[in-house]
Amino acid sequence: MTQLLPKNIPTLQASSSRNWTRPDNVFGTEVTAEQVTSCETSPQDHRPNTDHLPILTQIDLSVLALSTTPSWNYRAVNWVKFNRRLKEELEALGPPRVLESETEFQASA
Repeated sequence: MTQLLPKNIPTLQASSSRNWTRPDNVFGTEVTAEQVTSCETSPQDHRPNTDHLPILTQIDLSVLALSTTPSWNYRAVNWVKFNRRLKEELEALGPPRVLESETEFQASA
């Protein structure tokens, strides 16, 4: 767990002594902590007859845009032309044969 509210920031004013203390902690996971842009108290928003200060936490919820690689549209293929070209390329490789060594395999690959 990671402490999100920096230490030594008071969050509560004791009603009897009027001393400021810090009983409130804000914790999160390491993943959560990466998204928190700020975590602080807001003394100016302290309301009457309350002892705790509001804790304001800003979280970055932006989503990263992923670049996508376009996929092939196989419905738009001219299959007659494709098969003709495939046949030419396969014939240029010669007949199938057994590869005898790793070196021969790597050269073929």
